[in-house]
Amino acid sequence: MTFPEQIVAIIVAAGSSTRMGADKIWAELAGAPVIAHSIAALASTPGVTDIVVVAPAAKHEAIALLPCPVPIVTVEGGA
Repeated sequence: MTFPEQIVAIIVAAGSSTRMGADKIWAELAGAPVIAHSIAALASTPGVTDIVVVAPAAKHEAIALLPCPVPIVTVEGGA
């Protein structure tokens, strides 16, 4: 199967998680934050060359520290 030159995946993680009472993207699942699992799944998808994460500005630094073999770009967003 062939893929386009570039696929950019987008993760929208800008919610406030008010109903849950805690920031669900940082909830631990199998030893890692939920967002780390999402990033890993997208990064391992053939053809994905970049990942954009829409999140509150306060989370950008923490997102940048997550391991990822493709570039992650953070964009400010939030509920």
